[in-house]
Amino acid sequence: MSNKNIFLIGLGVILMSFFVYTYITDFNLYSLATDSGFDTSYDSGGGSGDGSIIDLIILAIHYPIPTLMILAILVFISVSEKNKRRMYNNNLNYQFIENKYSHTSNKEILKQTYQIFYEVQMAWMNFDYNRLKELVSDELYNMYYNELETLKLKGQKNIMEGFRIKNISLVSTKEENNVIEYCVNLKVAFFDYIIDNNGNVVRGSKGNYHAMSYLLTFASNSVKLEYCPNCSAPLPDNSICDYCGSRIQGLREMRLVKKMNVKQERIN
Repeated sequence: MSNKNIFLIGLGVILMSFFVYTYITDFNLYSLATDSGFDTSYDSGGGSGDGSIIDLIILAIHYPIPTLMILAILVFISVSEKNKRRMYNNNLNYQFIENKYSHTSNKEILKQTYQIFYEVQMAWMNFDYNRLKELVSDELYNMYYNELETLKLKGQKNIMEGFRIKNISLVSTKEENNVIEYCVNLKVAFFDYIIDNNGNVVRGSKGNYHAMSYLLTFASNSVKLEYCPNCSAPLPDNSICDYCGSRIQGLREMRLVKKMNVKQERIN
């Protein structure tokens, strides 16, 4: 927490303490400064310290400046903290990996796999079908396509933002038939909610972090393919064969081929 927020919290505590003290002791702030006619006699409902909501409302009316200052400080701190989390710089996630695995060879793989994971979420959120095709397996793409089409028919959009890695580790590496698979355990917190065409939240909440634990499998070719495995034509630099139109999975870049949700938590 920043020094500025600490100062504001301290000021808020002082004002709140004064506010409560005024409420309990029936102390009249205005009588000290001016003959304004305000007083704190609560003739309509028992003693001055009975703790009723009505008494607190009357006190707030009698002392509007401290009340408004307290409310302003609380709102400022709340909004500031939420915006700070929402605007979390994604570069800090890569720095997190760099620091945690500074003395191992895993950090580059983990950076790459997290980058793919993050770009998949962005492509999903923005209905970017072409980018999804480049990032995931055919099986995942077909599933995502159907789910996105359902959202589109409902006039809805899934917003995901403020991604922050809690933990990431390489579980295993396997190579078979010139394909390398990386299994990664990722725990990441982010905002996750659904809006309609008017921007209204219809599911989830803008103010709550969700912490998700995933078991992710990524795959890439361990050797450079020069010919299409379907028609034997020379392969171009992209992942689509110019001759037969086949998409060559894992031709150059790593792709997400499996995504398993392990655990979900809500963080207030």
